[in-house]
Amino acid sequence: MQAVILAAGKGSRLHPITTNRSKAMLPILGKPIVERVMEHLVVNGIDHFILVISLDDQHIRRYFRQESQIEANVRFVYQARPLGMANALQCAAPLLSEDFMLSACDNLTSAAHIKQMLALWQAEPRPNAILTLMAVPPESAYSTGIVALNGPWVERIVEKPGPEHAPSNIASLPLYCFSPKILDYLAEVPLSPRGEYELQDAIQMLIERDGRVRGLTVERRLTLTRQADLRSINRHYLTAANDHHQ
Repeated sequence: MQAVILAAGKGSRLHPITTNRSKAMLPILGKPIVERVMEHLVVNGIDHFILVISLDDQHIRRYFRQESQIEANVRFVYQARPLGMANALQCAAPLLSEDFMLSACDNLTSAAHIKQMLALWQAEPRPNAILTLMAVPPESAYSTGIVALNGPWVERIVEKPGPEHAPSNIASLPLYCFSPKILDYLAEVPLSPRGEYELQDAIQMLIERDGRVRGLTVERRLTLTRQADLRSINRHYLTAANDHHQ
């Protein structure tokens, strides 16, 4: 299975620490956060990565060509402008030849959750997609994709709904398994009101036309949005490392 990592974001809300490097390259105990995301996939047997990066991100190219010790094949594709996740995936599509995982570079769950996703991917009836889900406070629903469920199956996904339009308080996180079928719908995704091509629109097409889009819930995740998050994620890894050595 291949993996696509979305790493083209500038991290404007993390300024000034992203002035000279992208969000993907911010350090978590001496390794860029993008590599920490990749490590959870590598231990589960995924070793073919496509990183979607911005045209001017020389740091990430140099790091994976010269410094990284990760045991994986890493290729780069470029997203010329920040036009959303569906556009970023479309940039990677020519290199995708099989089922794949898709993750944001700033979203950390666990190797155990990845293992569970991959096991479900092989279960019958075979899904066309698996979305990572997490319950969020109702007031947070406006800032993410929210799903309507029927048992484990996703019936609807809505990107950043207002409180009156949210079908639940279950959010879709940026970590997925997909069959190549999703790629067929990317060209149909319309430009959203915020000027991006939303992946949720392609997922909704997949639900309506092919079905079998499954959800898998995770209790917690670490995400890097603000400067305080960088401190707390480093603290989490430091604590985990200390516990491991005791």
